[in-house]
Amino acid sequence: MSEYVNMGNLTEMSMDEAIMVAGGGIVTLFLGCVGLAVSPTVACLCAPAGIALALTSGGAIINNLP
Repeated sequence: MSEYVNMGNLTEMSMDEAIMVAGGGIVTLFLGCVGLAVSPTVACLCAPAGIALALTSGGAIINNLP
């Protein structure tokens, strides 16, 4: 039996559908890895931007691990 999330008065979504709508999944994991790989280069150009990219990408990876 699937778990459903009530998203309003007329909408029920499964957990997988809610994650897809929120932008999670494999694509987010891939983009997080790309961002983490590019962050040292960005940090050489602008340290605060590199740190922000690394933290954001790391957070996206942690939030979307299976």
